[in-house]
Amino acid sequence: MKIFHLFVYLFLLFNYHQCKHSEDQSTVDDIENDVLMSKSRHYFCKNVLQNRDGKDGRDGRDGRDGIRGPPGEKGSTGRAGKDCDQQMQWERIQHRPPSNDGTQGLTGEKGDKGAPGKDGAHGTPGLPGVPGRDGINGTIGEKGSPGLPGRDGENGTAGIQGPPGESGRNGTDGKPGKNGAPGIPGEDGNPGRVGNWKECKWNNIQDSRTRGLIKECSFVKKYPHTYVKVTVVTNVHIRSNTGKRWFVTFDNKECSHQTPIGLFVSNVTGFTPFYLTGSCLVNKTGIVLIGFHVQNGSVVAYTGHGNSSTNIIIEEVIPPQA
Repeated sequence: MKIFHLFVYLFLLFNYHQCKHSEDQSTVDDIENDVLMSKSRHYFCKNVLQNRDGKDGRDGRDGRDGIRGPPGEKGSTGRAGKDCDQQMQWERIQHRPPSNDGTQGLTGEKGDKGAPGKDGAHGTPGLPGVPGRDGINGTIGEKGSPGLPGRDGENGTAGIQGPPGESGRNGTDGKPGKNGAPGIPGEDGNPGRVGNWKECKWNNIQDSRTRGLIKECSFVKKYPHTYVKVTVVTNVHIRSNTGKRWFVTFDNKECSHQTPIGLFVSNVTGFTPFYLTGSCLVNKTGIVLIGFHVQNGSVVAYTGHGNSSTNIIIEEVIPPQA
């Protein structure tokens, strides 16, 4: 096989050189022969060189990638060569042998950019992606403006009554109210008790003594638990700084339920009006002796002088308020 491939290669190389240099070897005298040779070369170039392909050789091993060299300078544009068929026709017309193929021209300059192509059809939508993980919480935003007041809600159901609360503190006294309208007159009450009182009086008694009973007056008491009120009116005189005491007794005893009824007088110039009053609880009915007395020291006490009267007024009264 290798010898056969070598033979074919030499045969093709020989005919190629014959085609390339035939123009230099032809003459005017051999025009007819040249025409015949031209036809045969034309047949060879067309059928052998252009149409007949040799058997493909086996693929060789891929070589290692070489180091990329620097880009070369751009060459000048060459003249366009003629096609092999056109060259043969022109030579037949001129009765000349075909000319040699010209050298390959330089690569022409890059043409202008073409118009953009149309948009392609939409591709098939891809499958949904896997959901991403939750992001990190953002920072707290600024406080928003207050919202509008909401509408009143519906009344709820009545709750269970709670336990009684503690008593509140007393409030402050209110202002006095206006007087009300007069009420309806009430019914007549039971007849009241007739007052029980008595007055004993003497004119110009001119009593002068150091101590003892001056005057006495009896009184009939009607109720067992009432009080006896006594009033003594006269004038007195004493010439001593030691003083004298005038007092009232009930049945010869001073009042023991309340404060005794008495008055102390000292160093009086001239005759001075004297007024003594008080009440005492007497738990009895019937006669009560009311006595008017004087006491203290050996100095003389003057009572009821100067043409004046001495009065002892006695009255039965109800108990006082608590």
